[in-house]
Amino acid sequence: NATEIVVARDGERFVCQKEEGIIQKWFLRNPVNVEADIDSVNQVVWNLAFLKADKFFDTVGGDLSSYGLDTPTLKVSVTYEESEGIKGGDAASATGEVSETKPVELNRITKTLLVGNKLEPSNEKSGYYAKLIDGDLVFQIGWTDIRDYNVDLVSRTLFDFDVTQVSYLKIKLPELEISLERNDENRWMMTQPEEKTVEGNLADNILLAMNALQAESIVEYASSDLSKYQLQDSQFKVTVGLENGENSMLVGEKRGSSYFVKNEALGYIYLVRKNKLEDLMKITKSLVE
Repeated sequence: NATEIVVARDGERFVCQKEEGIIQKWFLRNPVNVEADIDSVNQVVWNLAFLKADKFFDTVGGDLSSYGLDTPTLKVSVTYEESEGIKGGDAASATGEVSETKPVELNRITKTLLVGNKLEPSNEKSGYYAKLIDGDLVFQIGWTDIRDYNVDLVSRTLFDFDVTQVSYLKIKLPELEISLERNDENRWMMTQPEEKTVEGNLADNILLAMNALQAESIVEYASSDLSKYQLQDSQFKVTVGLENGENSMLVGEKRGSSYFVKNEALGYIYLVRKNKLEDLMKITKSLVE
């Protein structure tokens, strides 16, 4: 019966709302307006529905600072509907007597969980202090609960296009630019740096590899400063031409075992494992070898 979840973390506020229809769907309304990933939303909702305290502490007086609950690191709310009243037919079948029909009224209830400090700051899998915003008891929840609340609420799949509908492909590397076009016979032709037929399935393999990319996480949902990820002059760029326009993948700075990647159409900044991108780069270079 959940209709809305709100997660405030890392200085951002994520709002997801459910829309009824033939198929129920969830939409992320803030910080961007897109369809949410149903599995991620369910991960948050189900965790809240069955949340249990690992341990209870003292009741709260006025000072929450010792628990880190005066300035919570995480705040999670769920709004759900709860019905009151029963239909007359239901009452009659239960009692054998005719009763007056009572309308079913839906009450909207919001519960908010505040999460404070770790119990053991140096322990990666430590529990956390928490409390309900309208409750007095401080209790402990597990690190797996925090993991669920930090899930990305939209899909981490970077691209999802029909490979057969791509009409051209542009690839830009620091030392090389490649342009490919699909001809009238549905064969891929290279037009830059030289004109020739592309052998085998190399072009389609590049497109399939793009569609298979999954990010580790979403760093930002809407970024206006690409320079901090070195995406303004990306070291690797792939542009696909589609019937309704084009879209590009930009690969920026390498950080640890991952790269910052941007899908131009969505505006998200992703972190993607380097091995997945380096495999894609190798395929593109083999076009001219």
